[in-house]
Amino acid sequence: MEKSIESIWKEGFLKTDNLNVPKVNNLYNQKSIHIIEKMKSRFDKNLKAIIIGAVAFLVITFFLNMLITGVIFFVLLIWVYLVNKKLLQSATEIDNNTNSFQYLKAFHQWLNQMMLENIKLARVYYPLFFLAVVIGGYQTPLSSGSIGELVVYKILMKYPDTNVVFGLPLFFVIGISVITALLAFFADKIYRWDFNIVYGTLMSKIEDILQDMKALSE
Repeated sequence: MEKSIESIWKEGFLKTDNLNVPKVNNLYNQKSIHIIEKMKSRFDKNLKAIIIGAVAFLVITFFLNMLITGVIFFVLLIWVYLVNKKLLQSATEIDNNTNSFQYLKAFHQWLNQMMLENIKLARVYYPLFFLAVVIGGYQTPLSSGSIGELVVYKILMKYPDTNVVFGLPLFFVIGISVITALLAFFADKIYRWDFNIVYGTLMSKIEDILQDMKALSE
């Protein structure tokens, strides 16, 4: 039978030959016993929130006549959910038949790998989320067309020499393209900022405990 996380930490340093400090076992048991379960639980709750948000946004955009935006958001969020659900499942495959230090170290490595995978996704979905919002804003219905059509019409009436590309003023296309490119370029920083908001505290605790354990083993 596989060991529970609690039993792993009860053994603590007892399997580590270099550590002859049993007095610190209880201290690190208290600090560490639930931290991985907390991280997994928060990760799972975040995935459920993604599903709920995807469905809710699809319904809202349907009633706002912005269904294209809703569909884009829905597909992207489901994609993010499926990839991260698979990543969460891989966390259960971490060998827990080791001492607490090795198990926590392996979980920390999994977290870093999970972040790298999500950064790859973010380089795609951040720009697409932005483009979906632009499409939604352009297609927001009015009594005489849409907001986008009205804005473009007024610009062309005032500046008739404006170059038009794909039915939009050229400077609109350039601006949208630049923002889209910037979102892809800074996806790493944006995702890490988002990650720290949700998981930063727990991540810091894991890293602090690992540093303490490593220092004691030296």
